[in-house]
Amino acid sequence: MPLAPPRALRRSRRPGAPLVVGLVGPVAGAVVSGLLLGGLLPAGPGVAAAPSTASATAADRPAHASAEVRRAPRHSLEERIDRLPHVVGVSRRGPRVLDVRFRQPVDHTVRGGPTFVQRVVVTHRGVGRPTVVTTSGYSLPGPAPTEPTRLVDGNQVGFEHRFFGRSRPTDLSPESWRTYLTLEQAAADEHRIIASLRRLYPRPWLSTGVSKGGMTAVYHRRSYPDDVAGTIPYGAPDDVVDTDDAYSDFLDRVGTSAGCRD
Repeated sequence: MPLAPPRALRRSRRPGAPLVVGLVGPVAGAVVSGLLLGGLLPAGPGVAAAPSTASATAADRPAHASAEVRRAPRHSLEERIDRLPHVVGVSRRGPRVLDVRFRQPVDHTVRGGPTFVQRVVVTHRGVGRPTVVTTSGYSLPGPAPTEPTRLVDGNQVGFEHRFFGRSRPTDLSPESWRTYLTLEQAAADEHRIIASLRRLYPRPWLSTGVSKGGMTAVYHRRSYPDDVAGTIPYGAPDDVVDTDDAYSDFLDRVGTSAGCRD
């Protein structure tokens, strides 16, 4: 999918709601700095630093954590995540990377209806750090940190978009996917994941994505503006599928000569 030119996305919801901004590359640092100065993200020695094993170890025992959080490590990270709502399985991929499986409704508006298992990958840095949620808009992202994750030296939650990869219902015909593969249903998936994992990671959350992942981040924020402190989409093309091909119409007229168009 072609990337749209980076463009600031103006707030269209109530005053005081979290920030949405479209950007690329180094501009992300300025945005995260603004969040820090505005008090939306916690300042600390780990902010804007590259991840390191030493800082990660210290992060598990932050000085400002409550007694309840400090007592939590009696259980392994897998056990703590496995006890969260809607989690149906956890397996360790690496020292700080876990594959998590969430039970999601096919239709979030129907209680007790069919469900499917959605794949999520959690990269753990510490319960006292911010968390960045990301998706490619398609299959499951890898555990490599995104730029916002590196800038805040935080946790990262990547999820596979509904009905892509292996996050598919097994007893639902593809013909009926048109009914359930919608912006609203996908946003509800992300909201459910964040609401569950926030019990382990209570510090501020950010959302990000590239291209279709950026679109997914924006549409989630539109439906659930209080889920995250800020949204950083690296390109969010708003493509509309209809009978008129706007791209071809534009390319048929752009420029001043047929040779240029060819």
